[in-house]
Amino acid sequence: MHNTDPTPSYTPAYIPTWIGDAAPAPAAAPEDAAKAQAAARRKFLRAAGRAALGIAGVGAATLAASHQGVFGASKTLTYGDIPTLGLLALPGLNLKADVKVLNYALALEDLEAELYRQCVARLTGGGFTQQGVSIPGLNLDHYLPDVYHIIQFAAVEAAHRDFLRGALKLDGLIPGLGIHPKKYQFGVETMSREQILALLIDVEATGTMAYLGAIPYFRTKLFLTTAAGIQGTEARHTAALQAIQNRLLMDKLIADGTPAPPAPLATTNNGIDTPMDPDAVLAKVSPFIVG
Repeated sequence: MHNTDPTPSYTPAYIPTWIGDAAPAPAAAPEDAAKAQAAARRKFLRAAGRAALGIAGVGAATLAASHQGVFGASKTLTYGDIPTLGLLALPGLNLKADVKVLNYALALEDLEAELYRQCVARLTGGGFTQQGVSIPGLNLDHYLPDVYHIIQFAAVEAAHRDFLRGALKLDGLIPGLGIHPKKYQFGVETMSREQILALLIDVEATGTMAYLGAIPYFRTKLFLTTAAGIQGTEARHTAALQAIQNRLLMDKLIADGTPAPPAPLATTNNGIDTPMDPDAVLAKVSPFIVG
């Protein structure tokens, strides 16, 4: 049953008090959020744009022809399938490898944003997959801690995707530089609340390891700060969802005596997150790509 009280109220039985028991802060005014996003994008684009000015006069057809690899879903993807532009390796530019990493990040964020969209639909009022498959809604209260956080994180992942997509357009300077959006099927239409939470934890943890594993592929420092910032967000998402999962499983164990191992709150490897190579990440997510 949906909560009709307009004031958010977390359920203590499902969430540790340190995660937050107050109403969420008022959202920034739309115009303020738009200004902040535009400023961040301009800062990102200035660095990339300065390095790419040397090929600004090259025709779009020539640029498109220099793409390497085809990002498709007919096979298990590898890092070699992620496109870049050979012309970005001209003397003084050295951006070919970096743009490939950005496209790799965009591929993952595109998938993650769509996964969150479908999970929100499943947990709340329902919706449809990109292929038109119905997602029956579980009609859970929006202020249950897992539902609330998943809704918030969905907006963040969509912002990651849109930021990278906008940056790779380079304000029209280099047409066709970024990958095209794909279509995904995750099977959330039959998942339980607990299964959705477990899937999102796995994907967020994979994203954290993916960004760490991509660092050696950068050839300049232009985009390292941006990549590190996104990686930090993925790690926080993982930690928050794991904490909520621990509490949900504990409640279930107390209620019906069903043994359920808690999600890990600490990593192995002396507390250091482990990088995952791009090929391993792409092999893991390839089965979700259907078009």
